[in-house]
Amino acid sequence: MVLHSTNGQNDRGLDQEKNTKKVVKYPKHIFFIIVNEFCERFSYYGMKTVLPIFLKTKLKYTESQSTIIYHSFLMINYFFPVIGAIIADSVLGRYKTIFYLSIVYALGNITLAASSAILLLNIPHRDVALLGLFLIALGSGGIKPCVSSFGGDQFAVPEQERQLQQFFSIFYFSINVGSMFGTLISPILRQDVHCLGEESCFPLAFALPALLMVSAIVIFVLGKRFYSIRKPGGNILIRMCGCIGYALKKKVTCDSRGQKVNHWLELANDKYDSQLINETRIMLSLALMLSPCIFFWALFEQTGSRWTFQASRMNGEVLGVLYSTPQNDILTLRGCDTKTQHATTKLILNSANETSEELELPKGCYELSTNEISSEIIFLEFGGVYRIMLPNNNVGM
Repeated sequence: MVLHSTNGQNDRGLDQEKNTKKVVKYPKHIFFIIVNEFCERFSYYGMKTVLPIFLKTKLKYTESQSTIIYHSFLMINYFFPVIGAIIADSVLGRYKTIFYLSIVYALGNITLAASSAILLLNIPHRDVALLGLFLIALGSGGIKPCVSSFGGDQFAVPEQERQLQQFFSIFYFSINVGSMFGTLISPILRQDVHCLGEESCFPLAFALPALLMVSAIVIFVLGKRFYSIRKPGGNILIRMCGCIGYALKKKVTCDSRGQKVNHWLELANDKYDSQLINETRIMLSLALMLSPCIFFWALFEQTGSRWTFQASRMNGEVLGVLYSTPQNDILTLRGCDTKTQHATTKLILNSANETSEELELPKGCYELSTNEISSEIIFLEFGGVYRIMLPNNNVGM
């Protein structure tokens, strides 16, 4: 009898274990989130890669002005994650925050694409472009802290700790793949496709990221009925700031006289619990440890502005091999005139902004390539690459 009872308990235990495994099976709907992130990163980096050239060559900002606008955009973009986290944790929850700010994000992409398509119309396209950039910064920054944590909400911890780690690895992989394809494809569309009578096609280079962002929203919403959506429970950052402010106030106003503490944050122990105080102390230590990263990223982001402008003045050749002409030449002309009896032939250069200049070149075949061109075609920026290739019998001319 005892043996039978034990076997029955073992059977029930096995059944419970099987049921537990069924409950915590891998949440396949996280792939909606991963694909959403891939599309969003493609959209962001596809737009960001061609942005500095667009500001300079199409909106006619100077290099310094373009650099200021570019880095102001990045500053806003990396400030809004704080706002997005507060909204998600305290007001809307992660799902609604991602959804609403993604719509703002997509509207920004569409606005920027429209600004590049109305350059030939009498419309203040600069203002339209800057509005689009602000909306992109607001949307992109706002969803940054929410998407990965929303993905983490889909797992039951500690039962799915291993699967959660796998998710973050796949999630980070999708970020890098999306950014890689966006960085590679958008410049090709800008340079190699001709549209609206232009030698380049910024409207297409910006329209593709806009399409990817709209696709990201659709894919994200398709998984809604499968998601585990948690209600907002308050933002810890706000509580930490309150703890820091209260402790500093007591320290400065000498309200802590006679109170012995190991750390000045413990002065807030009469208002805040010890766990929050300890977590705040850890957060401040981490912030101090990571502060040198600010200088690294400040320098690294120059690759998108100053380094890009420098690259546009280079010929794209390394050891005689051509690597980056799709990003370099803004104007390339080829021609051949051997029929005229004159010693020279006239060449009319037409630029994208509809200005023209008449040049006289020695008779024969030639090629002229330039990287930089301003409102007057005769004015070429110092440091640019300008080549005129003539046949052998005209080399000395």
